[in-house]
Amino acid sequence: MLIGFILATCIVQGVAYYLVRKHSSRLLPFLILGIFIMAHWYLFPKLFIPKPVHGEFCGNPLLGIYLAFIMIGTGLSVVTHFIFPLIVPIKKNKMNQ
Repeated sequence: MLIGFILATCIVQGVAYYLVRKHSSRLLPFLILGIFIMAHWYLFPKLFIPKPVHGEFCGNPLLGIYLAFIMIGTGLSVVTHFIFPLIVPIKKNKMNQ
């Protein structure tokens, strides 16, 4: 479920790149990348933290959850950032050429 969520966030990131590619701003893709990296580091792991069972709370699952989001999530976000322009190139208007 964790890996599926990370892959879904990569798809959402690709859709965000697709929606903003028509704008001439070069900062919007980097802003999207920054938002997704911050979400992978601070927001998304908190959604998967298990509830304490019978008052006991073990930190071992937390380590795996945080490392998965930081290593796999951040890595896939950066890969998506660099691969998306290669897969879906920006079509230039003939008037702008």
